[in-house]
Formats: sequence, structure tokens, C-alpha cells
Amino acid sequence: MNSGTKFKAIAAIMFGLALAGCGGGGGDDDDTPSNNPSSTPQSGAVSSGGAEYLTQTYQTGQSQAQQSEAATQKSTNPAVRELAQQVNNEITIINQQITNISQSSNVTVNNTLTNEQKVEINNLNSLSGAEFDRAYLRNLVTSVKRLLALTLQQAREGGDVQIRQNAAANVLLIQQRLAAAQETLCLLEPPQYLIGAFEDSLLEIELARIALQKATNDAVKQFAQTMIDEHTQLNTQITALAAQKGVTLPTELGPDKQEIATTISAFSGADFDKAYMDRNVLQHAEDIAKTTVVAEQSTDVEIKAFAAQTLPLLQEHFEQALTISASLQPSAVYQLGQSLVAELQLAQIAQTRSTDDQGRNFGQTIIQQNQASFTQLVQVAQQQNAQIPLVIPPGQVQAALQLLQTSGLNLQQIQSLINTQLSQSLQIAQSLQTSTEAGVGNVARVRVQALQNLDINAEQGADNGTDPTGVEGNDAAGGGAAGGTDDNGTSVSIDGGNESVVITQNE
Repeated sequence: MNSGTKFKAIAAIMFGLALAGCGGGGGDDDDTPSNNPSSTPQSGAVSSGGAEYLTQTYQTGQSQAQQSEAATQKSTNPAVRELAQQVNNEITIINQQITNISQSSNVTVNNTLTNEQKVEINNLNSLSGAEFDRAYLRNLVTSVKRLLALTLQQAREGGDVQIRQNAAANVLLIQQRLAAAQETLCLLEPPQYLIGAFEDSLLEIELARIALQKATNDAVKQFAQTMIDEHTQLNTQITALAAQKGVTLPTELGPDKQEIATTISAFSGADFDKAYMDRNVLQHAEDIAKTTVVAEQSTDVEIKAFAAQTLPLLQEHFEQALTISASLQPSAVYQLGQSLVAELQLAQIAQTRSTDDQGRNFGQTIIQQNQASFTQLVQVAQQQNAQIPLVIPPGQVQAALQLLQTSGLNLQQIQSLINTQLSQSLQIAQSLQTSTEAGVGNVARVRVQALQNLDINAEQGADNGTDPTGVEGNDAAGGGAAGGTDDNGTSVSIDGGNESVVITQNE
């Protein structure tokens, strides 16, 4: 499965995602965040939990990188080699960031692989052919699941702001690394689709049970009950087919999905409703993408037919989640946090997909410009006993999908995609500068300043009087258009003002 195939699988999803907006709010007064040290996130000495995150992330990355390097040399499968190369690119960026954080914080990161990792690498290197490919992908899936769980936990509750920001920036990238590994494995080892689909349904059921207890919106509650009923029925069908294939299914959630459930359950009130529905939009988008690939390409006739049969149900769930999500109004902290995290995640992806230092530096600049905003927002969230969402809003996902599915982007292509998000973020921050929620107005003003400091259009277009980013009219009111082309000739034109996207396949 190459990036073009995967992109086609999610092309229809991008149309739907582009239609969902992100609301704003406002008020008259502002309460500045307290300077109480007990409520202020730490940015000095790194805690033991932060140091452990740095070490485990670095070691896990090194293990994945060594196995991926072997895959680029030994695998005869083009999809496996392509995935392995992308994993290496991502880990190079992330581990350099880990090194920079550890040095600035005077923390020693243990970069020696564990004995378990060394044994796993040695065992993999003893294999060849299709056996090597399957073992590499199974190792990668297991490793990335653990890494995602660790990253989600640190992004949600880490006490060191710089480390927490790094974790939040990595969430989407790691989730998509897992999805890509699972999709590729499903084609080489078809029963893996049943295992993954069963566990995805277990997560949907668990999230729905939490929603029935915590949701405040009737439509959200009704959707949750539907998820329980229909995903329970779906798992009954998967169980029957798995029995025919002699496949053992999981009996509980894996570490990554358990951490997703923990993350969503931490929200309350209207923010829980929005977080639950946003998670469902993205979860079903991922399920549709994977199921589409299996329905079109699986070599197992029965599993292929089952995947095709399942698609309409997943698409129906996706559309329902999209509609409900767009109708919900979360808190100002949620809105600011979601737009900020979206920028961090897009910037992190951009660094791993860039062909030059300019593109990577652009992504790093976005992350650096947001450090003060992130620090203040974490403080305000703590004071309000609120959570910062780690899932970017459905209406702002199209740029992330395009960045993820396209390799070899130059600076102008990256800017054209990310500027749409920056414009939307600026619009949200400006609308919340006078919010009455405690501390929100102050954070919003810091956000506005950071976004205006980026001023990509003016800076890059000054030399020739044009806007090389492809974004026209990208001012405080939002708007503008962005475009890009993937390495398979698929061109994407995004209208940030109208929240629409047009996809064409160039011949």
C-alpha cells in the first residue's frame, strides 16, 4: 500500500471533515491567571515522570529506527520499505527534539536500548522475506501502541510544560504511524484486520459507556447508545468470522486505547460532549480508511467481503458524529486548546515531511512561538479544573491529512497548508480576547500576538509582491485558499474561509 492508495481511501473523508467548523465565544471582562506557584506548571527542573518520558521515548524511537533501517535494506515489499523510511524520518526529528529538551533542562537521557529491545532487534535480523516483513510490522505496531499510551499520558497530565507540549505535538503523528503500520500489516496478514476492528469496537463501546454516564447533551447520549448497540453487534460478527479463521481476539483494550478512554473521561460538561464526539469523528475516519484498504486489496476473500459489508455502517457513524460534533459549543479553554494543539501537531508533521531545512525551521518556529501560550493555557486549565483537548477539530483536519499523506514537501507547500489553520486559530483567539472565563482573555491575547508574529504572508511575499504560500486574503478575519499536490498527482485546494476542500486526481 503506497501513500497514493492510502490518500484515495481517505479522500471522501476529507470532504466531510472540511465541512465541520470550530466555534468561538466572547464576553466583556477578563480574569488574569493567578501567580500562585502551587497552580503554576513547572518549567524549570524536570520531574522524574518527565525524565522517564524522555528516556522511554528516545529508547523506543531508537529501537524502531534500527528495525526500520533493517526494513529499508531487507524488505522486498515496497509498502514496507516506504513505511520504514518514513518512520526513520519521524524518529530523527523527534529524538533530536528529545535531545534538545534534555540538554536545556540538564537531564540525562539513557539512550541505551533495553535488553528486551536488543533481543527483539536480533530476532528480527535473523529473518528474511515475507516472514521478516510481518515480524517488523508486528513489532512496530506493538511498540507504537506503547509509545502512544506514554505520549497521551504525558500530554494530558505531565508536570513539565516543555515536555508536555512536545508530547501534545507528537500525538497525531504517532497515531498515524500506528494506523499506517496496522493497514500495511492487514494486507500482509489479513486476520490482523479482524483483531484491530474488534479492538476498535471495544474502544467505541467503552467510550460510549463513559458517555452515557457523563454526557449532558441528549444527541450525544443517543449516539453513545447507538455505538454500544451497533458495535456490540459488529463484534459478534467479527467473533464468528475469527472463529472460522482460528484467530484469537483481544479480551481487553490495549494500552493505547485504554489511555484514549482515560483521556476522554477526564473531560466534563459540555467539554466532555465535544471531546467524545471529536474523538468519534477521527476514530471512525481512521476505521473507514483502514476498512476501505482491506475491502479493496485484502487477499482473504471472506475478510475482504466482511470489510466491504462493514463500510456503510462505519460511514453512517462517521456522518452522525460529524453532525453532532459541529452542533456543540465547548468552553473557551477547549476552543483555545484545540486550535493551539492543532498548530503544534501540524507543525510537527511538517518537520517530518519537509524536503529542506526551511520547511523544518518553519515548523519549529510555530512550536517555539506557542510556548508562552501553551504554558499559560495549561495554568488556566488547571485553575478551572479543565482539560486541553489532544484531538484537532474535524473542520481543521484536512491540512493534517494532506501533510501526512504527502512526502517531499517544500516550504511553500507546507506554508500553504498550515496557513489555513493559523488563520482559523487567529480568528478563534481574537474572538476570545474579552472572554469572561477566568484567565482566558489573557491567554487569547498572547495567542493573537504569537500568531501575528508569524506573519507568514507579509514576510515571504515582500520580495516579489506575491504571496508564495498560496493563501490569499489570510488576515484577521480568516479566509484565504491553500493548495498542494501529493506525490501521486492528487491536487488539493482548501478554502479556509468557506471550510471546503476540492480534490482532483491529475492524469
